[in-house]
Amino acid sequence: MRVVDDGLLVGRQHGHCAARNHTLWPSMAAGNGDGDMANSNRIGNVLYPVSDVSAATAFYGEALGLAVKFRDGERFAALDGGGVTLAIAGAEEDVTGGRPAASFKVEDVVETVGKLVEAGAKVVRDPEEGPHEVRAVVEDLWGNLVVVYSARR
Repeated sequence: MRVVDDGLLVGRQHGHCAARNHTLWPSMAAGNGDGDMANSNRIGNVLYPVSDVSAATAFYGEALGLAVKFRDGERFAALDGGGVTLAIAGAEEDVTGGRPAASFKVEDVVETVGKLVEAGAKVVRDPEEGPHEVRAVVEDLWGNLVVVYSARR
């Protein structure tokens, strides 16, 4: 596997190609890796629950140089992780009980939760309307939390 100039990881692993920057290569961010979009679901952010949003924002900003994309006081901050957003969640926005989780942006939260449950996931937090999105949390077959969310309609 090698990286070429435009951010694409070239090579095969488990039959799929991977793109490092899904905004530059949307046809490879999901699906079979050969340009077919299976769906529009994508990792929207990696969620880190924290007890102090200001301190965590300063820490990741200063230590790693991550720029703030969005801030909602002590509730939430979105930092630019260079292709994936680092979502810093304060106590009011901690939907995972203090556990980090990948968050997938989906078209329909209720439908996606249904598909995940059919595949064996357990619902941790039913679909609900948050201040900025509709969201739900499931636990996969290996105990990892997965957040699914979509824009409020």
